[in-house]
Amino acid sequence: MIRWVLTALMTISMTMPVMAGQKFLVGVEDIRYYPQSSTNNGIYTGYGRAVLDEFARSRGYEFEYVPLPVLRLFDRFFQTDELDFKYPDNPEWQRSLRPVRGIWYSDQISEAYDGVMVLPLRKTMKVAHLRVLGTVRGFTATKYGHLIESGQVELIYTDDYLSLIRLVLQGRVDGGFGCLAVARYNLEHMERSSEALTLAPNLPYTRVGYRLSTRKHPAIIRELNEYLQKNKERLKLLLDRYGLGRRIRKP
Repeated sequence: MIRWVLTALMTISMTMPVMAGQKFLVGVEDIRYYPQSSTNNGIYTGYGRAVLDEFARSRGYEFEYVPLPVLRLFDRFFQTDELDFKYPDNPEWQRSLRPVRGIWYSDQISEAYDGVMVLPLRKTMKVAHLRVLGTVRGFTATKYGHLIESGQVELIYTDDYLSLIRLVLQGRVDGGFGCLAVARYNLEHMERSSEALTLAPNLPYTRVGYRLSTRKHPAIIRELNEYLQKNKERLKLLLDRYGLGRRIRKP
């Protein structure tokens, strides 16, 4: 009986209309992953914030962003009710930590090509020659899990994306798993050619969608989906402004 009452109360709370002016906490990754999104001295910026802020203003909501280390963000979002939303999110990330039910995901807000960035001289590398792979702590090296579990590939973590890029440039890892657009942005701001690293075409890569997720407010997810559908031209302008409009050809 008690369980039925709690379930009913939760269902009612999730279907009640959300009032304009309401404030929500959005858990975000405390890393520098610009132009997708980035946190610097507690200030959250990037394309992801631009889209979410514009949506919130259109509905009269207020989003407050809570930067947390990647793994701590997963734990806080899945294990407590402190956060209203998580961004970015994707049902394929950290699946062992993710509840099977009770999470609602928005449509795609942004997309990224996640693969292995290598030095140009290693561009033709094949899976059989990949020995040491770097990535940012808390990231999921999609499509490489079986190679890591079998011991064929050693996975090395860095605390931020800039450190990962430096490892690859120095040849201390065979490649770095992450987003090509973010790598190009960082290379340009390191006064290096954006072509100093390239996506290895013979290694597995993933085109991944960045989504907003919630365990508490499915109605707002529906509103966001409607906003994304109706504002496609505006979103294209934002993509260009943040340097994410360039399409990446399939290797």
